[in-house]
Amino acid sequence: MMDRRIIYLDNAATSWPKPPGVAAAITECMANAGGNPGRGSHTLAKRAAERIYDCREALAELLHCEPEQVAFTYNTTYALNMAIKGALASFPGDIAISDIEHNSVRRPALAAAREHRMRLRVFRASEDEGELEAELRRVLDRGVTVLACTHASNVCSLAMPAELIGRLCAERGVFFILDAAQSAGSLEIDIEKMNISALAAPGHKGLYGPQGCGVLAVRQETPLRTLLEGGGGINSRDDYMPDFMPERFEAGTLAVPAIAGLAEGVRWVRRVTPSRIHAHETALCERFYKRISRDDRVKTYKLGSGGTLMINIDGYDSESAAAALDERYGICVRAGLHCSPMGHSRLGTPESGAVRFSFGAMNTERDADAAAAAVLALASEKPAKRK
Repeated sequence: MMDRRIIYLDNAATSWPKPPGVAAAITECMANAGGNPGRGSHTLAKRAAERIYDCREALAELLHCEPEQVAFTYNTTYALNMAIKGALASFPGDIAISDIEHNSVRRPALAAAREHRMRLRVFRASEDEGELEAELRRVLDRGVTVLACTHASNVCSLAMPAELIGRLCAERGVFFILDAAQSAGSLEIDIEKMNISALAAPGHKGLYGPQGCGVLAVRQETPLRTLLEGGGGINSRDDYMPDFMPERFEAGTLAVPAIAGLAEGVRWVRRVTPSRIHAHETALCERFYKRISRDDRVKTYKLGSGGTLMINIDGYDSESAAAALDERYGICVRAGLHCSPMGHSRLGTPESGAVRFSFGAMNTERDADAAAAAVLALASEKPAKRK
């Protein structure tokens, strides 16, 4: 039992708290749909399969695709590995990524490029469509067959125009993989309109579901080699995984209770709407930024407009500052490199990284003000910079 008020500002890692219906959906599933979907024709297996399809439908409505295009994975990283490695195996050539990528894009891209003896090409991320188009033309016309990039950064508020990227990729026959780890649920996504070949998203961040499941949404006409093979409950005599969605990418037993909770989280997001969630998070982050940026002992790393901001406080390394915020003020943030050395390099943080504040739909103005007051209190304990 918590004995103090927790101010949770680590929503870029996982959202908290969840909408009330999420936990209830998980409990209901475990109590009444505890069978293994696709592994039996009995009542509990059928109920589990119904929970799975219910979530597919909710996600399809959010992402503007068909339910059968949605496959469930363990998390976003699994989905990105499946998409990146599968795409490069199916479409040999160079791969392009942006200069602010999370390691869940950077590392599988490097591994796949090394395996296939292809080049990894890097373009400069930008919200400016003119600048971004020039960058993309520079790399896409040099033998690139696969492009994988973030929709929104996990270390700042920069969000890239996915529709522009998709159009340029489609014109050149480039396989376009979108990492929606920070955008699903807070930015509008239309797989068909944006020409997205494959999309990876987490259940536990902006979709407000539990940890333990992710999403790989693939366009219907997309051929993609599998990364995982195994039981699927159908066509068991076949030597290979099915060549149709979603079973092609769902080897093994799915996390049915987590998926049931995710369905409720997605429905909650759709009721509130991603645009309202994004506007709320942006307003809170801007309120926080305006209060702390007046003190020159607080260094901010601002890029783009959204709900995420990194800072450092004079006299503290990032880990010490985050620990002090937690222990003394009950403020939960994350310090370090946030699994994105590329993003930190772009923003110019020191070797120890920075402290990340990431606002979510459940945060309030009171949270933003309390966080700003705590940062300024820590900064005041150190000597002011000389002008």
